[in-house]
Parts: sequence; C-alpha cells; structure tokens
Amino acid sequence: MSTVGPAATGVPSGPWPTATDYVAAVQDPVATFHHPDLQQLRLREGLMGLPAVATGQNAIVFDADGPQGRTALRCFTSVPIRGDDAYRQLEAMDLPDVLVPVQWKADALEVHGTRWPAVSMPWIDGDTLTRWVGANVHRPARISALAEEWVEACRLMMACGVAHGDLQHGNVLVTSEGKLRLIDFDGVLLFDPASGAHLTAPPTEVGHPNYQHPQ
Repeated sequence: MSTVGPAATGVPSGPWPTATDYVAAVQDPVATFHHPDLQQLRLREGLMGLPAVATGQNAIVFDADGPQGRTALRCFTSVPIRGDDAYRQLEAMDLPDVLVPVQWKADALEVHGTRWPAVSMPWIDGDTLTRWVGANVHRPARISALAEEWVEACRLMMACGVAHGDLQHGNVLVTSEGKLRLIDFDGVLLFDPASGAHLTAPPTEVGHPNYQHPQ
C-alpha cells in the first residue's frame, strides 16, 4: 500500500528517492505515475536505452513528450524548499514569457511505496547562458540585444512580483531566437509589487554571487 504526503503541503516525509530510484521507477510507468497528465507522458530515450535525464543538486529532470508537447518533469531528490506553496501561486499567476510556466503535481509518482511530488513544465530547447555567450562572444550586436532582453526581463519580473532566488548559469536559458527563459523556481520569492511585502518566506539561498547586485 502506498502512502501519500500531507495534503496541506504536498510533501511526504523522507528519505527522498535518489536519481537512480526515479530512473528505475519510471521504466514501469503504469505502476509509477498516478497523476492523469503524467500517465500520458512518453519518456524520451537517452544513453543505453535508459530515460533521457538531466540531474542537479536537488532534482532529476526527465525529458518527455505529452499531450501538451515536449515536457520537462522535475522530480525532487531532497525536500523542496518551498513545498507546494510558491509553485501553486506561480501556477495561478499571469507570468511573463521569461518565466517558464510550472505545474505542481502533489502525488505525481510512486517510488518505494510512497507517492512523491513533481513539477512539470514545457521543455525549453536552448543553450545555457554561459554556452550561448561563449558561442556569440564575437557578435557584439547579439550580446547587446541579449543584455537589453535581460533588463526587460528584470522589469517584467519586478512588475509581477517575482524574484527568481537562484540565478546561476544553468538556470538561465537562451533560445535559438535569442530569448531568455528562466527555469528552476525552488528558491523563488513572491512579493506584492505595490508594497514590496513578501508573499512567501525569504529564500534560503541567493544564487550565484555574480548574478547579485553589489549591495
């Protein structure tokens, strides 16, 4: 019998599955996926016939195709800092294009008899910021255009009350059209644009120091 995390947070108690646990589990999608949207996903194949994945410090991301197109499924390997609070608020907001839309799935998939949450979002086909800059460093017009795109992205985020909270090279993608897209909202801070009052607790991390204001 499976167990389900508390309805108030969507987050069960640990220990959390490892990346290897998730890779093994999703190879039996009928038994693993419990959310109707996820049951329709078809995982893309990577090395040695295993599901294609990208791994990070706190999550593993599967590359899949589904009814809404190519999808990134983010499965947590440690307690998500925000639980479902900020993710559910983000899901309900009218966000600018620079912020990739997310959907929190509280009881997404079952591993070792427990149902774990996950986040799904459109797959963004682009380069990380560092890779894009490296490929375009001798094209000053493109660099200038991206810098203007960055300033506009910051303006739009301030206007809707969102601070990313974990800006770093891997979380900033550039599409083939030269458009910025931000991913990974585990450290996001939501606030009231009018008053500046926090709508979520302050993040426990601030991202890469080179992405922070000097003050």
